[in-house]
Amino acid sequence: MRYEYRSSIAGYAHNFERDLQMFVLWETSREHWPAILDDIQSRFVVLDVRYIAWPEQEVDDCFLRLYGMPPEGSSNGAQGFKRRQICGSGPFALVVVEDTAPVYVYARTFSKKVELVNRSVVAAKSQYREWTGGGFRIHSSNSLGEFFRDMSLLVGTIELERLLDLHEPFSDVPSTVSASLAGTGGWESLAVLFRHLLRSVDYAVLRNFEELPADLPSGDADIDALCRSAHEFSAVANANILVDKCGKFSCVTQVGGMPLQFDLRSVGDNYYDTRWEADMLARAQVHGDCVMVLALNDHFFSLMYHAKVHKRETKAIYRERLTRIASELGLSQFEGTDITADDTAAELLAGFLVANGYGYTAPLDIWVQLNADFVRRLRAQGSLWARELIRDRLTVSAALARAPLLWRVHRQLAGPATQAIRFLRKLAYR
Repeated sequence: MRYEYRSSIAGYAHNFERDLQMFVLWETSREHWPAILDDIQSRFVVLDVRYIAWPEQEVDDCFLRLYGMPPEGSSNGAQGFKRRQICGSGPFALVVVEDTAPVYVYARTFSKKVELVNRSVVAAKSQYREWTGGGFRIHSSNSLGEFFRDMSLLVGTIELERLLDLHEPFSDVPSTVSASLAGTGGWESLAVLFRHLLRSVDYAVLRNFEELPADLPSGDADIDALCRSAHEFSAVANANILVDKCGKFSCVTQVGGMPLQFDLRSVGDNYYDTRWEADMLARAQVHGDCVMVLALNDHFFSLMYHAKVHKRETKAIYRERLTRIASELGLSQFEGTDITADDTAAELLAGFLVANGYGYTAPLDIWVQLNADFVRRLRAQGSLWARELIRDRLTVSAALARAPLLWRVHRQLAGPATQAIRFLRKLAYR
């Protein structure tokens, strides 16, 4: 999605033809529903109204997932309980609307992010929260992207597709349905899971995606993916967290009655340069009609980086795959050579990193293997080392050393990854 500032509306407009949004009126606001529904109709085109009841035993997890937190099996169940105390556990009203003249402006949201939001929707939500005594008795999407995420969870992808085709104002009697969030009992198949993720979360499978969504990668029991937020991904996928410390994040969901593990990398974790991670997500493409994967050039260079930097030995399958993709990219000058050889790989990687303003970064995940000899060779190429900040040089040196005090302390810290890296850097300055 792209936004463009327009002085004629004193705000931003996106590149989609329509701007659909949703409101949720929780049970504890029920006495105000008539007034709120009347006001919504005066501001927007109401496309659908329905009442939804979550199964009692699922209410806490439903609140957690809808608000971007992993399910209770891997998170603080008290968070879901707190939401239930505020919002209620009975039927709630879901209202789908269209803003025919959307204007997006920057605002600080409840999650403390400053981002582009639909001005009219946010203003309406603030008004309704005042009417209902403050707090969070009213929920809404803030943007078209959040609409797709929330609606995919609340009604599922098939029903969402039907709602997207609606254009006439809603005139029927609202129905009442008992429904779980999408994926609550697991996912029927990989295809169903990935179709859900397609509209719900910003991610891309990093490698070994060729057989998806029909089958899992041969010889792999998990999927490696890059995402904007690991917690958001696990909430959308209904995945319980297995590991979330010292830079490592793994979660597991159920597909076809079997566990499927995701090893997630997120923007800012230094697995790759943060700027490169953000660009990889922006350039991601659809594979097999529903799986988001890296663009061909990002796939090639990130796979080479992974094979040479994060592994002490290059797997034969990576060597074969890199050779094939190099031909597709037109790297004809390397035909007949082993592009995974240290000198050749360092030259290729450094050239790509420098050309795009990226660099080598020491991953926050303390369990990631590092090929120290190759990293030193890579940083010596293309002025990569000269472009690093002094503090980053110290951190990288500590990471490569592994054995000395700096790295031993880093490995033993059990706190959050950001806290660990800050502590490591403080030690490096002493």
